[in-house]
Amino acid sequence: MVLTILMRSFFYIAIFFMGHTVFGQKDYVFKRYSTDQGISNNFISDIIQDKYGFIWLATASGLNRFNGLNFEKLETVHQDSAATIGRVINCLELDYALQLWVGTENGLFSFDYPSKVFSHFPLPDQRSAAVQAIGFASEHSLWIGTGHGLYHIDLQSGQYQHYLSADSANALVNNNILSLLIDSRGWVWAGTDQGLSVFDPQKQNFKHIAMDRQYPGRGIVGNFVRKIIEDKQGNIWIGAAGLNSGISCYNSQTGGFSHYQNIAGEDQSLINNGVFALAFDDEGRLWAGTDEGLDVIDIENNSFSHIKHDPSKSTSLTLDIVKSIFKDKDGRMWVGTFGGLNLWDKNANAFHMVGTGPSYSKNLIHGYVKCFANSSMGGFWIGMDGGGYSFSGQKQENLNTINAKVPLPTNRPAIKYWRSAKSLAKVCGSVIGMQGSTFMILKRAHTIISDPIHLIRHPSTIPIFSIF
Repeated sequence: MVLTILMRSFFYIAIFFMGHTVFGQKDYVFKRYSTDQGISNNFISDIIQDKYGFIWLATASGLNRFNGLNFEKLETVHQDSAATIGRVINCLELDYALQLWVGTENGLFSFDYPSKVFSHFPLPDQRSAAVQAIGFASEHSLWIGTGHGLYHIDLQSGQYQHYLSADSANALVNNNILSLLIDSRGWVWAGTDQGLSVFDPQKQNFKHIAMDRQYPGRGIVGNFVRKIIEDKQGNIWIGAAGLNSGISCYNSQTGGFSHYQNIAGEDQSLINNGVFALAFDDEGRLWAGTDEGLDVIDIENNSFSHIKHDPSKSTSLTLDIVKSIFKDKDGRMWVGTFGGLNLWDKNANAFHMVGTGPSYSKNLIHGYVKCFANSSMGGFWIGMDGGGYSFSGQKQENLNTINAKVPLPTNRPAIKYWRSAKSLAKVCGSVIGMQGSTFMILKRAHTIISDPIHLIRHPSTIPIFSIF
């Protein structure tokens, strides 16, 4: 009902063309959010989306939740908790039940949605340590990265293991855990400020990943490992800062490494070697946040799009120092910098306006649009309440309006055109069909239609949109 009222009120439709409109563009347009819009601090270290669609921000001055309109700071801790959540929020993670977990300067906390209260989760040995990374290997298998080593906790039994660098030769390379990934095989990748270690759950030991400068093609670049992600093929991508750093990719099939780094004087290379954030978008492009801007990398074509802050544009990045990147459920990319939050919506510039007034270059016969459907010719149909319909070609260059009372060919029964016309008539009362270049409208036993069109569909498919 609400949607119907809105459609009546605006007298236009926004036709969405995904493809060449946005993804071919070189200018990435961002919507900015900062402390002016209610964020606690412009330094955003992590971003996540929960099961309800809220966007959560880990900032240097608390935890924020964004509902699409307003930012809310949440910090209330259960009265039985011995610790406060603290100001500095380091990391965010969802468990297998999609419960939110928060790592802060004061430890680990879980969030209770009904009460909007946090519960403190003390480390097993009661050590007071900042939690810098969180990962779940299963429903009950929790990994916690701290400045004092790596913890593995069985949430069901309560048993735990505390891994330290000095335990054995097959131990962590360093105790300061900055990033974690549990990959699809169950391996635990732990990034530290002295390199990368991988835990094999079958052998119950760590393997230290060498540096590429020592073993070319067999190690990573950069020892300050800030982000680790896995792609759909099971390859592991590692973003690192520090000396001779950049992006490393571990090929899960060959066991070898490839690298992406800045090459002086070469535009088609990484914008900067100090990499703090990585994420893939819906098109499989790798977004890399660095100290000097954002790179969008087309892996297949080995091409780079460099995105930097432009003081003359209010839609550019807020700042060039990018610390976090997150892709939400709608394919939008959220980028956290030292200067606030940036949102890139792939759909934002992909709308063309079509209406009934003289100000529109493409006109509809009526303003109340009730339904849409794809055409086998590559365009789509638009059905309207006032009678009649419009057809738009694949390139949307022309909008052809067909009025009511379009007769069917008299020399052929309509049922030969659409075999399921009778069954469709029982459902929606009208069917729009096409045989070659002949347009046909069926309405029960009649050969013409002048009534409002409520639904458009091909006989073999369900409708894309139907608004009643």
